[in-house]
Amino acid sequence: MKLIFISLLIVLSAISVLGCQPVFQSHTKYFRKAKAVFAGTVVSINLNDSQDSEARKYNPYKIKFLVEKSWKGNKSEITVVSDNGSGPCDQLQFRVGEKYLVYAFGKSLTVTTYVGNRNRPLEKVNYNTTKELAELNNFWFRLKANFWWF
Repeated sequence: MKLIFISLLIVLSAISVLGCQPVFQSHTKYFRKAKAVFAGTVVSINLNDSQDSEARKYNPYKIKFLVEKSWKGNKSEITVVSDNGSGPCDQLQFRVGEKYLVYAFGKSLTVTTYVGNRNRPLEKVNYNTTKELAELNNFWFRLKANFWWF
C-alpha cells in the first residue's frame, strides 16, 4: 500500500511539471508558421478590447511595437495580442521601452510567452539570439523557410 501511494505521488508530481516543459520547433518551421517576425520596441501595453471574449480570455493584453527591423510582415508599427506572461510557468513579460525579437501568429498576431518559444528580449544578447538574428538576416534561410516544407 505504501509503495502504491509513493508511486502515485511521484507520477502526479511529474505530470504537473510536464505542463511547463518547452516544446521546441526548428527555427525554419517557427519562421514559416509565423505571420510576422520582427525586432521592435514596446510602445504601449493595454487591455485587449476585442469583441471576441475567447480572445480576451487567453490573450488579455494588446501590445504595440515600434518595428525597427522586419523579416516577415512589413509594417512600421505592429499591435499584437498576448497573455504577457500571465500564465503559470516562468514566462516572458513585455515591458514598455524595451526591445524584443517577436514571432507573431495567426490573423490576430498572437504572441506566446511560454517557456521555450523564440520571443525574447534583445537587451542581453546571447549565443542563440546572435545565431537566430544571423539566420533571419540570411536571404537563403528565409527562402528555404518559405518554400521547403521540411
